[in-house]
Amino acid sequence: MFNINNSDMNKIKKESLSNVLDRVELREKVENKYKISIFSIEINSEQELEETWNDISHEIANSYQSKFLHNDIEIWNVYLIFFYSDFISDNLKYSIESNKFSSRKLVLKNDNSSIDDLIYNKLFSLNIKKYP
Repeated sequence: MFNINNSDMNKIKKESLSNVLDRVELREKVENKYKISIFSIEINSEQELEETWNDISHEIANSYQSKFLHNDIEIWNVYLIFFYSDFISDNLKYSIESNKFSSRKLVLKNDNSSIDDLIYNKLFSLNIKKYP
């Protein structure tokens, strides 16, 4: 389903001047010859999310998009997904998800499914309901 790219993620972490990417994972999926980059992190609290999301986004832009991606399609196909298990306010979710700098951002509840399944269902699964 996805390739977990530890090699590039380790290089990105070395480039970073902070430790905000320490728990971030990079998954990749190739569609029509182009790479889709999906960064994800499991957040422990609303406070942690509020304090780190912007720094994580900027680190991805500076340490990954500007150095590892070379064509517009791949540069604009970067996702940053924050998974949470506790309460996250709708205002914070909206603030993060409406920010389009460097990547599309999603704040998703982890319902104890696998991270790969959650990502696939949100980004790549098309469920069309038939109405009578």
